[in-house]
Amino acid sequence: MLHQQNIPIDSLPFVNSKFNLKKQPYSRMDRFIIRYFYLLSQNIGVMKSLILLTLWGILLVACHKENQGVKNVYEVKQHAAWNAEKFKDGYTIQFPSGFTGGVTGFEGNIFYKSNTNDSVYFSYAFCSPTFCYDFGDTLKNTTETSIQGIFNFGKDTVSLAQRMNFTKNNQIEGIYFYDKEPFSHGKLYWKDGGVYKEALNAQYKKEHQQSVIEIMGTIQKK
Repeated sequence: MLHQQNIPIDSLPFVNSKFNLKKQPYSRMDRFIIRYFYLLSQNIGVMKSLILLTLWGILLVACHKENQGVKNVYEVKQHAAWNAEKFKDGYTIQFPSGFTGGVTGFEGNIFYKSNTNDSVYFSYAFCSPTFCYDFGDTLKNTTETSIQGIFNFGKDTVSLAQRMNFTKNNQIEGIYFYDKEPFSHGKLYWKDGGVYKEALNAQYKKEHQQSVIEIMGTIQKK
């Protein structure tokens, strides 16, 4: 039977191996498993346990690498005090009071919404010469942590080096890339038909970023 012992993780030889796990953040589960393997070594021998620890280390490093750069997560939710309105065909979005604009267009949808002092505005216009579509390009690599965003009808290209995931029930619904400039830019991709498509542009004063995220987090299918 294994008995609980207080084993300092950094004292284990494995932690200071070539995987350099000492610099990685440990979850509670990580710590439990590392301690478990240490205690297991008392019963099955050091060499066998080191092999098992090495295999676990490879998996641990892979998991941390996959999540690297995606530290920001926002759970989508509705706000009872906000009004829902059409966002795209089959989708709604909510805004607090003080915003004007919405969906317009004749041959397809165009969207523009801003607050009263124009310090925050949202837009999309994914148009061909004959029709405007609800979504733009598909995000081909969903593990990207930064992209180049095009704004103002192709006039400006902006490096968007920050990423946030919008989630629902631990599933990614949207991916938002943005910068942290005093007047910030952001581009939102939303899952539609099983892929993430360009859905919305945002431009705003940096101090309004949390409000922008909360608004985007209200997008849902009808």
